[in-house]
Amino acid sequence: MRKLPIIVTAAFAALLALAGCISQSLPEERLPEFSVISLVLPQFKPKQGEQITWLTDIVIAGDFPTEVRDRAASEITARVEQGLSSLGFTVNTAEDSDYVLVAAVVAGLTKNPSDEQNELLELIRLYPMLGGRSGRYERDMLVLAITTRDKVGDGNPLWKAAVEVYSAYQLHLPEEIQLQRLDAAIARLLATLPDMKYAY
Repeated sequence: MRKLPIIVTAAFAALLALAGCISQSLPEERLPEFSVISLVLPQFKPKQGEQITWLTDIVIAGDFPTEVRDRAASEITARVEQGLSSLGFTVNTAEDSDYVLVAAVVAGLTKNPSDEQNELLELIRLYPMLGGRSGRYERDMLVLAITTRDKVGDGNPLWKAAVEVYSAYQLHLPEEIQLQRLDAAIARLLATLPDMKYAY
């Protein structure tokens, strides 16, 4: 996997896959409804067993403490990989994989993001849809995009989606509840992927 530095900015951010089913119910804390934005190109018809690899490490843009950002990156990466595997993808580090994946958590950005943030947002092309009237992101979003390696630079991923993750990382909540909320958010996001076809 190509290693890039974590981008830290003046807001809150971190990233995206499916953790599967939520293993325990919450007796007092009700799971929130997660808003999802997604776009998929009609030619994206993934097949069971096709390979997917990370284009870069997850980018976390925000002013979380370092230990929180590191934990979020680790938790999200593991859940995204588990979710993609359960859907039928083969997650690996192959240079010739069928698809590449990029993910980030971005939030609270102004209309004048840094060069690094601007480059990321141009890559996944979700900036216009996530911006609020105030010029700031209204929610802390986990953004995922899947494309082929030869199409990385064209700004039109085969699939891209964003889901609110702020409610997962409310640090006053018990860690178990944070993880259950993260599971639910990522599951909701990956549910927008096309159904996997069987390769014949």
